[in-house]
Amino acid sequence: MAVCAPIKKNNRSVCVGAMNKKIEIEARAITPPTFSINTDYNEDFTLVKTVWANIVTVSGMTTFDGTNVERVVTHFFYFRYIPNITFENWIKFRDEYYDIIRVEDLDNDNKFYLAKASKRGTINNQANLA
Repeated sequence: MAVCAPIKKNNRSVCVGAMNKKIEIEARAITPPTFSINTDYNEDFTLVKTVWANIVTVSGMTTFDGTNVERVVTHFFYFRYIPNITFENWIKFRDEYYDIIRVEDLDNDNKFYLAKASKRGTINNQANLA
């Protein structure tokens, strides 16, 4: 059985043993359409790293992203520190994508991250034209 060591910051704690969901941290590249074809921009996701995480759903929370736009946070992802993870990365869990809004280094010691994210859905979501 896993030994849980609480990680505290501002009365928040994470149990290492609760990190029981595998998530993928991905980088997104956007490519413009070719002008000979009437298509939209393409998104290409590449895997940065697969990690274990603790996922917590939240409701009614808004925050500002890196461009000072107000965004709704739907999930918290707690995972071990990975260098160079920013709000420009994405999280994939069970074929669903989550847009990272803010990344916090818990206790500022490069051991654990808290990623506040907004659920986007699958990359195949289509616009509802009805």
